[in-house]
Amino acid sequence: MESKRSHPRKNVFIDQVIIGKGTGYNEALKKFISYRCLFCPIGFSTEKKLIEHCESVHKDVLNNNKSRLTSNK
Repeated sequence: MESKRSHPRKNVFIDQVIIGKGTGYNEALKKFISYRCLFCPIGFSTEKKLIEHCESVHKDVLNNNKSRLTSNK
């Protein structure tokens, strides 16, 4: 039996830290129509808005994750 994804998936990152996922893929437009934050239950209409949200609201979480990445090298 073949495993087949029903739609593409997209993870959104800031400096190697995953911050969200693309949801609601529109096959006709060949793009995601919404993005979901992994740190809170808020959805966004564009990847840029998700990134701006995370950089302003979740900057502490991002800084903690970034420092963990650099200390593991």
